[in-house]
Amino acid sequence: MKTYKHPSYTYQKGGVYYFSKAIPKDLAHYYVQRRIVKSLRTKSFSRAKTASRSLASKLEDYWLGLRLQQADVPAAHLLVTPREQLSSEFPTIEDALDVYLAVKGQSKGKLFFNDAKRNLSYLAACIGSRPLDCYSTADAATFREWLVNRGP
Repeated sequence: MKTYKHPSYTYQKGGVYYFSKAIPKDLAHYYVQRRIVKSLRTKSFSRAKTASRSLASKLEDYWLGLRLQQADVPAAHLLVTPREQLSSEFPTIEDALDVYLAVKGQSKGKLFFNDAKRNLSYLAACIGSRPLDCYSTADAATFREWLVNRGP
């Protein structure tokens, strides 16, 4: 007899798959509930499996970011990065790109997304990734100079 097993972090209700995952105790203060439950809006086993994996992966990535924000920076006194940058509440340039692509990229093609990501990779390679409030006009000049010297 073959046993049927639901995809990880899922259950069915009325034939529709739902994602359900407990919030880790160390991050519970960020949430109003102890568990995340979300309809996957499908009755298909394979689609539920894909959607639950994707959602679980995104949650784990987000939770890792929250944990890293809480962590003390070892040897912070040796960092070149100014101390105020370490405690910035602003989103990083990557977070801003994600919002930009979500808002402006709704009807855009693949080229739009690739160009935006490439441009951000240039900035990160030259100056590094920072919260938005930690870039200066001197950084802009450095980046411009880097692009000019880089050539076509």
